[in-house]
Amino acid sequence: MPRRTEIEAAIAAHNAADREPHLPPIAIRLLATVFRQGDVCRRSLDDLAREGIDRRGLSRLLRALVEAGFLSKEGRKAQPCEIVR
Repeated sequence: MPRRTEIEAAIAAHNAADREPHLPPIAIRLLATVFRQGDVCRRSLDDLAREGIDRRGLSRLLRALVEAGFLSKEGRKAQPCEIVR
């Protein structure tokens, strides 16, 4: 399956199971963006915002994805978005 299709299916299954937090459709776009070529993303929040993802809600969305178990955040504060799938 293409990566985006896998991401869509995983988010849909999560939301259909009434798990918290409920993940909005933008979560699919964010995950497809950060994991376009690999399983590790080490990009700044500003870099992700340049991809067209709203910077204001980005931190909140990343926290929700960590809480839901789709991401884990590792690293120091100097690396604000080190995400491992």
